[in-house]
Amino acid sequence: MGRRISRVGKCKTGDIDVTSRYRNSKMFDKVTRTWNPCIIYPCYFNCVYCWTRYFIEKKLLNSPAGKLYKQYYGKPTLIEDRLRVRFKKGEIVFTQDVGDLFAPNVPDEYILKVLDVIRKNPQADFLLLTKNPSRVFDILCRYSPFDPFQENVIFGVTVETDNDELYKRFQISRAPPPGQRLCAFSGVLWLADAHVARVRAWISIEPIIDFSNPRKFAEAIITSTDCVDEVIVYVGYDNYNVLRKYKIPEPPLHKTLELIDILKQHGIEVRTKTLRKAWNEQT
Repeated sequence: MGRRISRVGKCKTGDIDVTSRYRNSKMFDKVTRTWNPCIIYPCYFNCVYCWTRYFIEKKLLNSPAGKLYKQYYGKPTLIEDRLRVRFKKGEIVFTQDVGDLFAPNVPDEYILKVLDVIRKNPQADFLLLTKNPSRVFDILCRYSPFDPFQENVIFGVTVETDNDELYKRFQISRAPPPGQRLCAFSGVLWLADAHVARVRAWISIEPIIDFSNPRKFAEAIITSTDCVDEVIVYVGYDNYNVLRKYKIPEPPLHKTLELIDILKQHGIEVRTKTLRKAWNEQT
């Protein structure tokens, strides 16, 4: 199949809300720019491992750049000026990397305005990564004939594991369980496939949490993206030792490597992040 997302552009450094923090970092290497048209903090889903807690509260909140996060703390707000930023040809833009644009507390109006900006900028690609793909499906269905199905959209979902029972037991997040997310994500992709010629999917398995078994988890991912032209999967372990702190089990490294091998065998592009022994197998 050989499905790939390969367009990567260049960007300048500057405003933290439009310049990628991921280039030369442990995050998504294909992202060239971040864009946060909304202030969404704290995030509704309150994931225990969320890096933005440290970044915003320790580094940003008390700086001049953090004034909007103070002003709109706890109240999702669309920043109209950020809808007028310019995007360059070939950029891959992570849309709303601070907070989840499709969280239940974000008004439909904000989402539709962001999608409209994406529609008007076909020269760049926009990653919509969420832990709530059922909201994406709902938006796409309810606002027809509004057409958010653009070929410059990369639909993304985060699934740290396929073990919903473990996820609930450790109260990892208020987001829908990962298994439910994959099912809803499949619906989004099938819906998009009916509207555009080129559908792309982006799955983040980070931080990876112990899962059922490599073949079962891989099959769930492969099945959910069956209709998609290009799929990219990022896999990585926790960078901040949060899972160790809360005793949330990570998969043994050999198990993760087997998952990666199976995905690659099915033509999926897998990009690895932090790979190491699980905290619970380290001596």
